[in-house]
Amino acid sequence: MRKLLTVFCAFLCCASALAQALPSAEDILQANMPSTLKAQWHRVQHSEMLTDKLESDGFVYLAKPDRLRWECVSPVKNLTVFNGETPSGSFRLPQAKDFRANVLNYGDGYTVILVPLRRDLKQLFMQVTLDVEVGTLRIKSALIKSRNGDWSQIEFKNVQTDIALDDNLFDKDA
Repeated sequence: MRKLLTVFCAFLCCASALAQALPSAEDILQANMPSTLKAQWHRVQHSEMLTDKLESDGFVYLAKPDRLRWECVSPVKNLTVFNGETPSGSFRLPQAKDFRANVLNYGDGYTVILVPLRRDLKQLFMQVTLDVEVGTLRIKSALIKSRNGDWSQIEFKNVQTDIALDDNLFDKDA
C-alpha cells in the first residue's frame, strides 16, 4: 500500500510540474507574431454536403501590424489581401481576448484549443485546435471546426520569419 501511495504522490508531483511548465496561450501567440512571415500551406476541407474532401495549396504572407496576404494557387487561384483597412461590415481581426484557450501537452508538442467568445466568431466556427512545436512554439497546423460538422485542416511548411517582403504583396490591385 505504501508503494502505491508513493507512486501516486510521485505521479501527482510530475503532473503538477508538467502543468506548470506549459506555455500560456499568450506565449504561443507572441511566438507566432513575427514582424514578417512567409509560409506554404496545404488545406484539406471536409463538408457534410460533399462526399469527397477538397484539397488546396497556397502561400500566406504576414507583415505587422495589419497586413495579410492569403493566396490559393491550386486547384483554383484565389487571393485575399488585408492591408490595414477594416474588411467589410464590422468585422475586426481576432485577438487573444476573443477566445477561451486551453493548452495541453501531447508528447512532442502542444495542443491549443481555442473556443471563440465573440458572437461574430462563434458564427464562423465552433473551435480551433492548433498543433504547436515545443521548442519554437510555432504553429504547425490548425484544425477549424464549424457548428454544422464541416472542418478544415491547414498544415504550414517552409515557414520563414523576419524576412524582407515586397510591399506589392499587400496591394490588392497588383
